[in-house]
Amino acid sequence: MKIIDPVCGMEVDTEKTDLRFSYKGVEYYFCNPHCLEKFRDEPERFLKPEGSDNSQNMEDVKDDEGNYRKVRVKNGGMS
Repeated sequence: MKIIDPVCGMEVDTEKTDLRFSYKGVEYYFCNPHCLEKFRDEPERFLKPEGSDNSQNMEDVKDDEGNYRKVRVKNGGMS
């Protein structure tokens, strides 16, 4: 599944990266360790306020272990 890195806006394939971080019950994925570290240090800086025009949507996605996680996906749903 392809999602958007909340720090730099790059598209990230969740099946090809281990760079992820869970914050407030949402799983975020990152294109490189630098973006992950920036988000980990100041997550609220990279999240849009609720009710704002947000180009990302939340979806429940089943991971390889059968667990469901909330992730942000590109506008239009999973690809």
